[in-house]
Order: sequence, then structure tokens, then C-alpha cells
Amino acid sequence: MKTSISVIMPCFNEEDSVKGVLEELGAALKELDCESEVIVIDDGSTDSSRGAIEESGVATKVIHHRSNRGYGASIKEGIGAAQNDYVLIMDADGQHPPGNIKVLLDALKDYDMVVGARKQQGSHHWRMPGKAVVKLVSQVLVGMKIPDINCGFRLIRRMDAAKYMHLCSDGFSFSTSITLAFLSDHMAVKFVPIDIRARQGGKSQIRLRTWFSTIMLILRIIGTFNPLKIFLPPAAIFFGAGIVLLIYNIMHRNISEMTILLLVTGVLLFFFGLLADQMSLIRREIHKE
Repeated sequence: MKTSISVIMPCFNEEDSVKGVLEELGAALKELDCESEVIVIDDGSTDSSRGAIEESGVATKVIHHRSNRGYGASIKEGIGAAQNDYVLIMDADGQHPPGNIKVLLDALKDYDMVVGARKQQGSHHWRMPGKAVVKLVSQVLVGMKIPDINCGFRLIRRMDAAKYMHLCSDGFSFSTSITLAFLSDHMAVKFVPIDIRARQGGKSQIRLRTWFSTIMLILRIIGTFNPLKIFLPPAAIFFGAGIVLLIYNIMHRNISEMTILLLVTGVLLFFFGLLADQMSLIRREIHKE
């Protein structure tokens, strides 16, 4: 049985690149032994992107937004409109060579999601600290190494993707959020090295404030699947500090208020974590139903 894929391509002001990317995509899909459809979401473009999409003649379906709703919102709508077993997400700015689709397909066996791990990541220098923090926090909370947390080039089983849409961001953090959701829920995820190209059109919409919202999103997703990973570390720090101070106080025969505060805070955080963990289990069971 042939693999069937729906290509989801969000597009916002990509008039310089989208036509060429779609034409290259069409040629690449013809060489693959699979059924396919191409869904382009014009996310409120104010340039000539709409005309460029239509001129390519490649898109099976084009969804137009009257205003810009966001990268993640566009992908969610594309997944909702998809008909095939797998959805392939790629950008319209030319960074993702369609020839890499075969690399993802070849790695698909026994995995729920295959993510492109960029061999070279050409972000501006001012973005690197933010990306490093996001990646570090994610890896610590998930408990594993993540080669590329926010690459937009990925292949996902459509029914599995639909289960996590309510957790995913409507903005540029969509890629990060769906990666964390899959990993946190112990889904089978594979990262495969891919080459990327320089952006051919459009401008990146990522700003410094994006990193703060992404950190908050990470905490929310981890809190949904394993809140103890958020509560246990500070609980251990406070309780451990309290124990050390308690020993010091006993040696000097004087229990300070700070000692009691640290111990009580550690205990409260631990029990808050247990409560949050139980609520997380209940919420996930309800959502499965």
C-alpha cells in the first residue's frame, strides 16, 4: 500500500519564492512512489503571493486568510483540511529543498513523526542566545537530547498530529510545541539530518519577545504531561537548603524562621507537584475519550 501524504505549506508575503518552491515541490512529488496533495495556506499576504501560488498550478487546495492569523494557526487549518495519512509541513521561503522529502519518507518506518535536523542553522547572532535557552530548557524538562527543536520541515501521521493541536501554538512556536508534545507523550520521533538553503523570500517574523512566550509554552506543555519535572527540582532545592540550615541550627541550638520557611516551601512544592500530576492524568484521560 502506497504512503499518502498531504503537503502543508503556510505562506505569508513570499511572492519572491513561493512559485519556484511549489514548482520544485511538484517535480519532487512526481518522482516519489506515493499519493499526494498540496495544501497552501495564504495567511493574509499583502504582496503578490496569491497570484504566484495560482500561477504555479501545483496546489491541490489553496486556503486564503483575510488577515494574518499566524504560522501555527495556518498549519492547524491545513491539517484539518488534509485527507491523506501523513502530513508534510514545509516552508514557502525556499529553505526546505523538496528533494529532502524522500529523506523523511525513507526514515518513516515505525515512527509517528520524522523531523528534519538542520545540519547548518543560519540564525542571526542576536537570536542564538534565545534559541540556546529554549533548547536547553526543553532538553532538561524532556530528559533527552533534541537535535533540532524548531525546524519546520517534518512528516507526521495526520491522526496523531490532530490529537495535539489544542496544545500547539498558533504562532511560530508551533514547531517547538508539537515536538515537545510528541516527546513528552512518549511518541516515536526520529530526527534526520537535512541540508537547508538560504531564505529566498519574505522576512523572518521571529522577535525577541517570541523567546519568552516560547519558554512559557514549554512549561505549559511539560506541565500537561509531566508536571513533576517542573515542581520537583525547586522542591528539592528548597527542602535540601532547609535541611542544611536545620543541621546548622541544631548545632547552635536555635531553629531559625528561615529554616522553617525553606522546609515548608519544599514540602508544599512537592505536594503541589503531586496534585498537578494527578490533574494532568485526569485531563489527558478525558481528552482521549
